[in-house]
Order: sequence, then structure tokens, then C-alpha cells
Amino acid sequence: MSQWNPSVLFSAFRAVGMVQQAVFEPSGAATPFQCGYTTPDIMLLGDQHMAADIEIEWPTADLPAVRKGAVIAVTLPDGSTVTHRAAEHARKVGDGTFSRVYLEVAS
Repeated sequence: MSQWNPSVLFSAFRAVGMVQQAVFEPSGAATPFQCGYTTPDIMLLGDQHMAADIEIEWPTADLPAVRKGAVIAVTLPDGSTVTHRAAEHARKVGDGTFSRVYLEVAS
């Protein structure tokens, strides 16, 4: 009996365009990887202000350690590139197959 491999899901997401190209840019060599990129809008102050919690998710094996302050450039579907900084250390999700981190726009 074969064991379930959740990374198969990420391959399916990639096949239908639900994944973005990104580059992890620590001091030293840049590391390209693919990630899910979400920017859900959150209403604050009685709908007077909108904030976006930018978050990426990727297979942990592709990028095992992202630390707070790390620079990550994400290529958006329109072809533009946005540079972010990790707002926190990356955290593993569930069994650790995938990792997530919140991002802030780098200035």
C-alpha cells in the first residue's frame, strides 16, 4: 500500500496556474521556487480602512528555512514583480510538507 503524498496537490495547483514564481534572496545566491500567493482584503475600523495580509505557501523541501526579514520577490500573474520581506519566521503547516509565511511589502 502506498502512502499519501500531499505534494501531489501542489503539482496539480502548478498545472492550472494557481502558483506564482518567486525568488528567495538571502545574502548570497538567490533561490527560485514556486508558491501559492494570497492577498485577502480585510476591512478594519468599521469598513473605513482595508488591509491585506499577504501570505505565501510552498513545499517545505523547496525552501526549508525562511527567517524574519528575508527578501522574497514574487512574480504576479500580470508579469510584474513585487518585492517583500518576511514579517515573521516561516512556519510549517500540519505534517511539515508545506510552509507558510506572512509578508510585508519591502520599501
